[in-house]
Amino acid sequence: MIVFTRATVALVLITAPLTLYARPCEPTKSMSPGANYQVVTRQQANIGKGLRISGVVRAARDCGPIAGARVVHWQANNQGEFTEEMRAYLFADHKGQYTFSTEWPGGDVPRIHFMVVAPGYKTLFTQWIGDEKTQSSVLNLILETAPAKPVDNLPVR
Repeated sequence: MIVFTRATVALVLITAPLTLYARPCEPTKSMSPGANYQVVTRQQANIGKGLRISGVVRAARDCGPIAGARVVHWQANNQGEFTEEMRAYLFADHKGQYTFSTEWPGGDVPRIHFMVVAPGYKTLFTQWIGDEKTQSSVLNLILETAPAKPVDNLPVR
């Protein structure tokens, strides 16, 4: 036999709304696109050798994968210069997964800039920052749902 006390019932009633509205995935922190952002027009998965970046693009509301999200990336080359060869984009697959190969970014702080775009979601600008040289790294990209656009042709009371 299960016995419920008033304290147990009160605790369930207080915490239930928190559980219902908890976010399953924390959105990726938005960061500056940097001073070297330019429109990226080249679709290519591999732009160099030595570093493989991979991850999954997910929705913050339910942690589900976002198939077809456009993952744009740009970085400085080994000499610390931003060149067209170090700018490209690719699309997440049907499971939201993406992967590309590049060289270790040059500059004072090794970083790769990202812009992630998907219909129905806020555009995300963020950065991967390398603290120690490695051959592979995982960066999952969690997008927030875009606010609904107002319908302009509805009558106003």
